[in-house]
Amino acid sequence: MIFAFCILISLIQLFLYYLNHYFKWKYGIFLTVFVLIVGYIFVFPEWFYPKYEEGDMKCGLPILGAILGTWIFGFTSLIGTHVFYRVNLKKSWKK
Repeated sequence: MIFAFCILISLIQLFLYYLNHYFKWKYGIFLTVFVLIVGYIFVFPEWFYPKYEEGDMKCGLPILGAILGTWIFGFTSLIGTHVFYRVNLKKSWKK
């Protein structure tokens, strides 16, 4: 589930890079990467926390797994998508 989510975010990242290239925003790529880094650190891991019922014993291990999985897969996909854009797509998206 986390891996599929990171693939979706990478596609959104490529779309935002395309919009940045098309409209020639000055800080568009920097802003995109910054917002995704903040999202991967603070926002996205909470979406994968397990749901506990009242009276359940709450273990921190699934939460730790959600955080580390989101960070590892997220930052890998973020950097991979950024490098893919810089190497392959930036030159081919001529206006």
